[in-house]
Amino acid sequence: GVVRTIEKEACAFSYHDSIFSHEPKQYVLLRATFALAKDEVSQPSYKDNRFDMAALTRGVGRTPTQREVREAVLSMREEKGSLIMRDRLSFKCAGSFFHMPFVSEAEYRQVEARARALDAAKEEALRPWAWKQADGSYKLAPGFLLEYTEFQKGYVRGAAGVSPRHTLSIINRGGASARDITTLARDMQDAVLQKFGIHLEREVEYVGDIGA
Repeated sequence: GVVRTIEKEACAFSYHDSIFSHEPKQYVLLRATFALAKDEVSQPSYKDNRFDMAALTRGVGRTPTQREVREAVLSMREEKGSLIMRDRLSFKCAGSFFHMPFVSEAEYRQVEARARALDAAKEEALRPWAWKQADGSYKLAPGFLLEYTEFQKGYVRGAAGVSPRHTLSIINRGGASARDITTLARDMQDAVLQKFGIHLEREVEYVGDIGA
């Protein structure tokens, strides 16, 4: 292979996307160099159904320091079970294992009705789990779908399992093989397909013949 240096502009980084996603299995990343600014950072705006980074300094009336933003990001990743760091709660995983599926409005209504028929209280407690898009489709939280299967937070199967912090993180509890992980992932996909008729697409890319 040829070792290349790729500038950030050529990587086409965006949310959950880059040239490394569009050209899978073409690159092995060996090293990354970051240029860090020393001045104040912009007000962080990341927000999901559990975290609001803008609330970091709400009521303080100032821009957060880089150290404050760093600690907030680390705490957020730790809470989601996606941090491997000494003295922090850590799980060995490849991050979020499945993409968010996009469905039509009719399919969304079917999922909603099915979920409420299975457990209406759970459906209400886990809101929001779907987000309407500009084109009329809906983006669904795959973790919500998995919570209606046996593969919920903390599920254990031998040396593999599901993170107790995040339904989308398949973890190596110690000694799990690649086939242990891929078999569990496939069974999770099958369970959601059976319950809701939706195929979860893997976000994690497999390398080699490991039971995909």
